[in-house]
Order: sequence, then structure tokens, then C-alpha cells
Amino acid sequence: MEEGIIPFKVRCGLHSVALIIKDLCHLNPLAIASQVLDDILVMFSDPSARARLRDVQKAVGAKPLRLLKPVATRIGVKFQCFQRLVKLKAHLNAVVPEVTAAQWQAVENSVEVLEPFIIAFSTIERDDATLWSVVEQFSIMEASIRAFEDKPGMKTFSKAAVKVMGARWSKQFESDAVLSLQFVDPVVVVVVVVVVVVVVVVVVDVVVVVVVVVVVVVVVVVVVVVVVVVVVVVVVAAVVVVGIVLVATVLMV
Repeated sequence: MEEGIIPFKVRCGLHSVALIIKDLCHLNPLAIASQVLDDILVMFSDPSARARLRDVQKAVGAKPLRLLKPVATRIGVKFQCFQRLVKLKAHLNAVVPEVTAAQWQAVENSVEVLEPFIIAFSTIERDDATLWSVVEQFSIMEASIRAFEDKPGMKTFSKAAVKVMGARWSKQFESDAVLSLQFVDPVVVVVVVVVVVVVVVVVVDVVVVVVVVVVVVVVVVVVVVVVVVVVVVVVVAAVVVVGIVLVATVLMV
């Protein structure tokens, strides 16, 4: 290794996001949504069922859309599959009313859960992405997961998903390079700048106060000295005058 080069070891951010998505798919509601997707794909493996779905869409003047199948090697495809289910919800219900309201809710929640992760994946894989992009996107993903804690029926998922992300992120965070980025977090930088400015202002204020006090003290001392000198001069002058008068009086006698 060349001298002066810091041996940073950084895990692949894309791989970490992909593993998190894979882990989340084992949790409800994503596990339920995945099962719903599989069941619907089986139902529509029959050409006649696909024809009915197409006809239902044409009947309302909609452009016929097909169901999408997940691809194991493509991270965003399952998200697109769930999106397509939601888009075809009304038409699918007309053909296969077996899907319950709770199952549809699971599919819709899964789309909401996965969207920030798909955006993060797309952001990190860009050519102009940086290590800071990874840190920033992980923060966004974690915030999106924690937000589900307040959504009815999603509190258990939120807690479990935070643990999943924590386990993956802790491995990503082991990198010295990623750790060093905490010191350039925009929030931290802003806080540091504000603190420095406040300290400078306080120090400047203190210095100004001290200078003013010193100046006032010096002025007072000077004034006192001048007054004392004037008093001494006046007293000396008075003594001299009295002495002259006395001497003149004696000589006149």
C-alpha cells in the first residue's frame, strides 16, 4: 500500500439496501402482500382469466394493463408488482373478489413502505452518488420506517423493521470512511458553526465590556489625579499668598 493512503473499507451501499428490502419482505405487511401477489398470479395463469381482466378494463374505457411478475435478480420489480396490483385493484376485484380488504391494505402499505427504499436504491446507484449519498439515504429510509409506528396496524412492523435496518446499518457503519462522515453531517456542521458564532460573540462582548471597564477606570483615576493635583496646587498657592501677606505685614510694622 502506498504511503499516506488511508485504507478505508466501505461496504456496498446498494447491496445493503437490497438486503434490507429482502429482509423487510419477510415481515408483515410485505409478506402478506407477497402471498397475495403469488395467489393472484396463479389465478391469472389461466388465459381465460387474463382475458376477463382485459375485458373488464376495456369495458370502462381503460387501457388494458397486465399483471407483473417479480424477478429475483431485480430489486425494484416487486415494488412495481405491488403498484400494478393497486392500480388494477377495482378491475381485479371484479374478476377475483376473493382478495379481502385486509389483504388489499397490506398491498397498499407495502407500496408505501418500499417506495423510499426504491428511491434510495436509485439514488445510490447513480454515477454521481457519493459516500454521503449512502449516509443520507439510510437516514431517510430509517425516518420513513419510524413514521409507520403511528399508523394503525403498523407499529409492530415499524419496530421490527427498525431492528432489521439497525443490523444492516451497523455493518455499513463499521467503515471508518462512513464514520468520518458523521462529522460533516450538515446538521452537525450547522450546530458547530452556530456554537462557534455564539462563543465568538460572547467572547467579543466580554472583551468589549472589559475594555470599557478598564477605560472607565483609567478615566476615573486620571480625573482623580487631576483633581488632587489641582487641590494641591490651590493649597500651595494659598499658603504662598498667606506667607507673602504675613511677610508684608511684618515689614510694614
